[in-house]
Amino acid sequence: FTKDGRGLDIDVHEVSEGVFFENGDYYLEAAPLDHDIEDSAYAFVVKEKQKRRVVFLLDTRICDNAVRISKSADILVSEATFPEECRELAQANGHLTNVDAARIAKKAQAKRLVLTHLSSRFDAAPKLIAEEAAKVFKNVSVAEDLERIEL
Repeated sequence: FTKDGRGLDIDVHEVSEGVFFENGDYYLEAAPLDHDIEDSAYAFVVKEKQKRRVVFLLDTRICDNAVRISKSADILVSEATFPEECRELAQANGHLTNVDAARIAKKAQAKRLVLTHLSSRFDAAPKLIAEEAAKVFKNVSVAEDLERIEL
């Protein structure tokens, strides 16, 4: 691999399930998801007196691993590719609806849900996407480009 004519040494390590990196401050964890191609969720966990946990769910149908890795997340960043009215389309394409993401957050007892990966067909209505999800899980928002979220 080269960049600007300079060679770079890159080590690639495939991960599947469980903790795949850990140091004194934090660890990274993966869990396989249910999508048409191999896909994983990732958790970033800061080790302190009270652990802080950020979880990323992208490209998945509802599955046990999505709930398991999201358990007690301080922030759950989840895809919401389709609104609830397109549930069958979401399932057929291996994605979540906004309400699916809210159900996962509720079952996992997450503290906050941030929806992302909305289909471009629905980008014009992020407020409605969040409002529909909030009927299931109250603390929800739609991610904005370059947004910073306090952990």
